[in-house]
Amino acid sequence: MRKALMAAAAFALATTMGASPALADHHEAGEIERQNVDWYQVTMTKFKPGKIGRAREIINDYFDKALTTAGIEAKAIHVNIGDYDQITFWPMKAGPDQMSWRRNPEFAKAWDALKELTGSEEKRQELVDEFDSLIAYEKEMLAHIDRPEAE
Repeated sequence: MRKALMAAAAFALATTMGASPALADHHEAGEIERQNVDWYQVTMTKFKPGKIGRAREIINDYFDKALTTAGIEAKAIHVNIGDYDQITFWPMKAGPDQMSWRRNPEFAKAWDALKELTGSEEKRQELVDEFDSLIAYEKEMLAHIDRPEAE
């Protein structure tokens, strides 16, 4: 805690001492230039031994259908050798800013579609709980793909 306070104080002192480099060179800050990239949330999943079949059944029969209804085009890669069984790439149309949203409207649509597919809120939650019980562990990352400059 003490180190964090000292770092914050050092940062505050540095930002209040004189002009920023852009102003010192008589340049205006201007607009932020964005990278020409597509952002993805990446989820790497390891299922419990003997549970991958049921997990893929739930994904194919319910989750993929709900995501399609919501217009979400996630890509799942099945891993043959390694620490994970599946790697899923979730497109982030709004980029990393999307991580600060209280509620993602696209996933809200998928959640509603899953309720329709299962028949009720209770059955939807039972299915989600069952799926969660099939997972040994997961890891999430933020990644991007560079787009050609011409776009």
